[in-house]
Amino acid sequence: MEKSMKFAAIMIALVTLAAGPAFSSGEEENGSFTISGIDSVIVNAGPLDVQVNAGNRFSVSVRADLPRDFLFDSRGYRVVRQRSGSRLSIQVRSDSPFGMTGAGRLLLEVPRETRLRAESSSGRVAVDGIEGDTCSIRTVSGRVTVRNVRAGLTVDTVSGDVSIDSFEGGLNAKTVSGSIKGRGIAFTEDSAFSTVSGNVDIRVDSSLDDIRFDLSSVSGPLVVGGISAQRGLRMGFGDVSIRAHTVSGSLIFQ
Repeated sequence: MEKSMKFAAIMIALVTLAAGPAFSSGEEENGSFTISGIDSVIVNAGPLDVQVNAGNRFSVSVRADLPRDFLFDSRGYRVVRQRSGSRLSIQVRSDSPFGMTGAGRLLLEVPRETRLRAESSSGRVAVDGIEGDTCSIRTVSGRVTVRNVRAGLTVDTVSGDVSIDSFEGGLNAKTVSGSIKGRGIAFTEDSAFSTVSGNVDIRVDSSLDDIRFDLSSVSGPLVVGGISAQRGLRMGFGDVSIRAHTVSGSLIFQ
């Protein structure tokens, strides 16, 4: 009897937590909100997918499609927001003792010149149209997709593949086994790539003569334009520098 009463008390406490407010500020609108006066956004989505689109010039809009837990339903998940001046932090949390067990998504529409940092563990991260000073994306196994971005871009993954389409700026990309592919890439700042076994395949949207390359590998092939090498390749006298290193993956810049 005593064990049953303790179990019941624990369940009541957990359900009470799950029914709490969705945001630290106490504001909730079915997992969605809009806030103005923001120029910097930080997102920590746990395992959820993240989609960030440049849109409204003056405000940030967020819609949360939260996972559904077999014990708590969607009430076990909370979107917590915190504002500090013009910076907005968004974090997905779970009150479930099992953690986040379902799939979900955060969809953000932000001003085009927003400084962005987006993180997800196993979820996919997609960013489209950002032209802020910095754009930082981090995942463990989720795929990263970047389109129409002009910024200082940093991408860090373990096994997630990276796809970049139409980019201008400086790019720092790091992965262990994921591939890094880029099309329509205009390097205007020094950039760097690092992989262990993942391949790097970049199609540059400018003359290769305008870039200085410093590539190195243990066993992977190195290619710049029509020139190929093993272990090391240094060439070019341009103002923009690209450094890249791999263990067994290929480094290709065309």
